[in-house]
Amino acid sequence: MKKSIYYIYLAFVVFALQGCPVIPQAEISGKEKGHGYIDMGTSVMWSPVNLGATTMGEYGDYYAWGETEPKQYYSILTYKWCDGDTYSFTKYVLSKDCGAEVDSLTVLELEDDAAHVHWGGTWRLPTKEEMQELYDNCEFEYIHGDAGRGILVTAKNGNTLFFPLTYDWDDGVKWGYYWTSSLCRNTTAAYTLWLTDNKNATSQMMRKIRENPRHLKASIRPVCVPKSK
Repeated sequence: MKKSIYYIYLAFVVFALQGCPVIPQAEISGKEKGHGYIDMGTSVMWSPVNLGATTMGEYGDYYAWGETEPKQYYSILTYKWCDGDTYSFTKYVLSKDCGAEVDSLTVLELEDDAAHVHWGGTWRLPTKEEMQELYDNCEFEYIHGDAGRGILVTAKNGNTLFFPLTYDWDDGVKWGYYWTSSLCRNTTAAYTLWLTDNKNATSQMMRKIRENPRHLKASIRPVCVPKSK
């Protein structure tokens, strides 16, 4: 009886492994301040992992836009750069309708950039334009492999990045949200890379760059511009 159970278990393991391909891990192109980066053929180098993660399949930490530490609750009431509602932002303000003082800041300053605060050097969040560059010049493919469910990004030079999908919805669909450092024109939101494994989504809907309320949590994929580049 025990032997039968063992063989059933072994067959299940083999089946599971066959159904979960090994996600290719690109060779590190170099290091910046002790953290590896990958050359995806774009104007910046990309971290192979999320901020707060040590492997490509780990989710890492979540951050509100412009905050440098993760926290338990993410709401407009706990957001660092506002006084409790969407009409009282205190920094990165483009309209008096959203805050008492307009500062016209449209990109995160390094002191408010979680990637730079934690990793130093030239590490920071990608701008909307840099995220768009990755979006336009690489192939995006959903994959369920040994590192979990996510989007495999393949560059023209053959290097790859894996973006884990970190949010579960009630319908079983998973999503991933990745901040850029760029503020939207309405002040209340910042641009984010949205990714999903929704099988009903078109290729354009599987990934897109769109606005996301600043006070909500999202992942960060750091980029850098090493001096040798």
